[in-house]
Amino acid sequence: MSMRLRISHIECQSVQIMTLHGYLAQLEVYKLKRMIEEAIQDGRRYIVIDLRQVDFIDSAGIGVLLHLRKECAQAQGRSALVVRQPSGVSNVLTSANLFSIFCVHARPEDALEEMLTTTGIAGGAVAEGLAAQIQQLTERLFQLEQRLGIEHNHTRA
Repeated sequence: MSMRLRISHIECQSVQIMTLHGYLAQLEVYKLKRMIEEAIQDGRRYIVIDLRQVDFIDSAGIGVLLHLRKECAQAQGRSALVVRQPSGVSNVLTSANLFSIFCVHARPEDALEEMLTTTGIAGGAVAEGLAAQIQQLTERLFQLEQRLGIEHNHTRA
């Protein structure tokens, strides 16, 4: 279990999926905040944050998730979370009442499909095919990161 925060991200159509690994805590949140701000500045206003591999989240982590929601809303976009349940992270998010203000999904494919279909970016059949590609790419990125010790990379699907 690493205390460092590692972020992998891929883009599918107009949706940015950021997969986090490690601790989303005070000393590490700047990485995610910077990536969110860069994505919004680059016109990527639909963002999914995958928290399934996050081992710990504190108030600074909750703050950066609220920052994500605000930034996406101001850019006329949307944000969603992927959370493993039950988990310590889901307990913290429930206590902070984040489940009431975010769309929360069990899998990134579900978040992608919901975002693509509700925003009109793509239809359901397209979203299903893209979701499978996203899952495969996310798994490959994580495996490569582990082998190479890469902390952050970017691939477009």
